[in-house]
Amino acid sequence: MCFAGFLRGTILQGHYEKVRTFLAQQKNYMTLFVLVSPGGDVNEAMMIGRLFKKYLIHTWSPEYFLDRFFLPNFGTDQPPRYRCEGADCVCASACALIWFGGVSRSGSVGLHRPRISDPTFKALPPAEAAKVYRKALDDITRYLDEMEAPRPMVDAMVATDSSNIWWVNAEFDRLEQPPTYAEWAESACGNFSKQEQDTLNDLIHRKSSGNLTSNDTLLLQLLSDKEVTHRTCAMYLRSSHVEQLPPP
Repeated sequence: MCFAGFLRGTILQGHYEKVRTFLAQQKNYMTLFVLVSPGGDVNEAMMIGRLFKKYLIHTWSPEYFLDRFFLPNFGTDQPPRYRCEGADCVCASACALIWFGGVSRSGSVGLHRPRISDPTFKALPPAEAAKVYRKALDDITRYLDEMEAPRPMVDAMVATDSSNIWWVNAEFDRLEQPPTYAEWAESACGNFSKQEQDTLNDLIHRKSSGNLTSNDTLLLQLLSDKEVTHRTCAMYLRSSHVEQLPPP
């Protein structure tokens, strides 16, 4: 069984069914998908995102996992080889819609309003084209509302034309979890605040430099224990819920 999946490349029709089948084969063991895609079919992306939300999947964009998952070239002087690199190492457009389906999100994604490439669209009279485009916007807006994206962020996406990209970050823009999921998990497992996480990270960094007082060492141990307890509780809470769901 796989703990994590890797979705890479342009999102095409039929990809939802491939992802659904793949998830079903893992018998609910899978918890994470890494997403590397410039975009693609919006409807397929939204179906995948809804699937991820139902099965409480975590989503990571390249910016997150590049800093944490690399393949070292042991026994050589070569630098680490990252799983993806260059201009294609992004999660943008339709890929961002999948990312928003995650109940825990990490990294950055790029958003813009939809681009309709169907040649019949440009042949429509302005009034008819407006109706078609309005429906596409409404579908995406409704989806992002369902994924609990903040409304000002959705408005900013609509204001970004399809030839540009507006980047958002899970941590800096407070998109790491949908509010309802965060409150559900916190009600069962308690809270490990961002301030506590930042303090823990700082103490770990200072420990590596040998710059901790005895009080710092005690605080480091207390925060480390609390983080492990919180993380373990959240993991079991998720798995106990997903195990009750039928396969996708």
